[in-house]
Amino acid sequence: MLSARSGSIGHSATSELSLDYYVNGDGDFSFRYMVDSEPAYDRLRFYLDGNLVDTWSGQVPWSLFTCELFTGWHSFRWEYIKDSELCNLIREI
Repeated sequence: MLSARSGSIGHSATSELSLDYYVNGDGDFSFRYMVDSEPAYDRLRFYLDGNLVDTWSGQVPWSLFTCELFTGWHSFRWEYIKDSELCNLIREI
């Protein structure tokens, strides 16, 4: 079992982990995640093959994410964004 943690970032910054991997056989893909962030401002996002699959924000205890994958190459990306909504509001002013 392996684990990863978001890098240390400041306001208006992003930390990302990405992986391209060949899946040898159809089946479930899963990972556990936990989020301890400022609700509505900070977000953890998961992308599969370039498509946003899910987003979490606020206080989320350890949880299990599962989806079905098919044989072939897949791109996985986890992105932690700090103060994303605040950045958007400042740009609009």
